[in-house]
Amino acid sequence: MTLGLTEQGKFYEKYNDPSPLTEETLKELGFEKSFGTVNRYELTINGVELYYYGGGTKVEVDIHFVESTYSYKTIGSVKMLIEALKGDE
Repeated sequence: MTLGLTEQGKFYEKYNDPSPLTEETLKELGFEKSFGTVNRYELTINGVELYYYGGGTKVEVDIHFVESTYSYKTIGSVKMLIEALKGDE
């Protein structure tokens, strides 16, 4: 199904939050602190693991594939990533 421009606009507007991630917003998005690991939060959606490793000067979520790591640094981009990974549940 192809979304019309209006529907795409509504989708992006829903997730358009350029605010930087914080540990508080990670928790609100469903990330849980890993036991035994300092400053690590994780979230698994449909078998894909998202990680946040704290301690740096910026907060970002990393998604790891075999040879690539993608970083998402804003609330909106992480919300869109989560929504995409959920698919048509």
